[in-house]
Amino acid sequence: MNARNLPGPGDAETFSPAAVANLALLDEMDEQPSDDDTPSTADRRKSCAVIRDWLTEAESALMRGDLKRHFECLQEGLDVLTSLRGLEQ
Repeated sequence: MNARNLPGPGDAETFSPAAVANLALLDEMDEQPSDDDTPSTADRRKSCAVIRDWLTEAESALMRGDLKRHFECLQEGLDVLTSLRGLEQ
């Protein structure tokens, strides 16, 4: 076995069973949803991606001359933004 393949300080293989249990407990605590309605950073990123998708679709509809679809897409993006804002209040 080569020395570079051996676990060293800070590697998970060198943690004691108690430390591994504590890390597992911390992971469980992070996964539990909070009681408040404040959107998390992940929620905000997902919303931004959805809004971007709607804006891209709206721009495509505008280029095709489909104004009805253009405004529908803009409204959908605005609804996502409004719902995210509503969670903070």
